[in-house]
Amino acid sequence: MLLSLLFQKQLIKQLEIFDREKFEIFLITLFEYKNIPNLYEKVPLDVHVFRIGIKSKLDIKGLWKLFKVLKEISPNVVVTSMFSANTVFRFMKLFLGYKVFAREHNIYLEKKWWQTRVDKCLSKITNKIIAVSKTVAEFASKQAGISMEKFIVIHNGVEINEIEKYKNSFSKMEARQKTNIPTDSIVFLN
Repeated sequence: MLLSLLFQKQLIKQLEIFDREKFEIFLITLFEYKNIPNLYEKVPLDVHVFRIGIKSKLDIKGLWKLFKVLKEISPNVVVTSMFSANTVFRFMKLFLGYKVFAREHNIYLEKKWWQTRVDKCLSKITNKIIAVSKTVAEFASKQAGISMEKFIVIHNGVEINEIEKYKNSFSKMEARQKTNIPTDSIVFLN
């Protein structure tokens, strides 16, 4: 859940900073997650939102709804995240012709053999695979047998102003007390 919350915050920030003079922004979510706080109320009002509500991997009705939405809005570029979305949007590119950029956020040790085969096959029609670090790019490349030339590394952004605000309101002693960390302990944060 924490990862989802962090991703939501990143997504909302990205939606806020896109240049509206150059881009018309659409947000398409495939699944509904009831245990995650509502991200939709934080989406900027000028972003077009489509909530598809796919029920399972074999939800033909949901996939058809997505196809019709994509055909209607006719995007030039689609940026996707996570295996399911990366797969669906890359496959639909065959019929709709947009550019697709799949994102890799992590090293997925638990990825099944068939998922790596799907990634390798669909990488041929993917414009670029965006990885959040060189390590993630190298791992995904090796895991699925995809050329490193297909990858581009774009590190997650850091909001310096937010860090400064937090840093100025932060008390190390108070944090140690709240977390029961002795004052003579050395703390490493990664």
